[in-house]
Amino acid sequence: MTKKTLALLSGGLDSSVMLMMIKKDRAVTAVFVDRGQSNRNAEQAAARKVAAHAECQLDEIDVRQWWTPVKGKVAMIDVPRNPLFALLASPFAAFRQCSEIAIGSIMDDAKTGDSNKGFVAAFNGMVDAMAMPKVPRMVAPFLDLGWTKPDVAKWAGANLGNGFIAMTHSCWRQDDPCGACSACISRAAALRDAAPEAR
Repeated sequence: MTKKTLALLSGGLDSSVMLMMIKKDRAVTAVFVDRGQSNRNAEQAAARKVAAHAECQLDEIDVRQWWTPVKGKVAMIDVPRNPLFALLASPFAAFRQCSEIAIGSIMDDAKTGDSNKGFVAAFNGMVDAMAMPKVPRMVAPFLDLGWTKPDVAKWAGANLGNGFIAMTHSCWRQDDPCGACSACISRAAALRDAAPEAR
């Protein structure tokens, strides 16, 4: 029986390439979470393009009202996103009969509390403790491979091509890549390092 996996898809390079990579040996569906982020339109458009290219179902979850600042004391950045995204995606994974949720974290995320191997292990520990068989476990293919962003870019360039890479959106600040935020800088560096596979 083919393993079924739900991918957390932001439309960025890492999650998009991960979806295409795991699609090679398993059935894949995806979820995009709309939290009213400043780059929402570009991320959402990228996620839709990637899902269409992959010919997989894309569910979209709108939690914009959850992220509205309350008297300036609660901001989106204050709340770890990935645990919430994974739990929100769980009913969709169960409905699509997926046994796991895939996250596109890479080794560069080692210092980010909700994007490293410790987080994945903790999430799966919670799933085990709940003893609810329909709640999917989390997998992080790039962390298992020990991949950094240049590794992701190199694989994408060799296996998916520049046209696919151009579908993705990595800027954190706005719809048009600013070229100055850490996401834009790391993406540009990775694509440079991956040359000639990707540019």
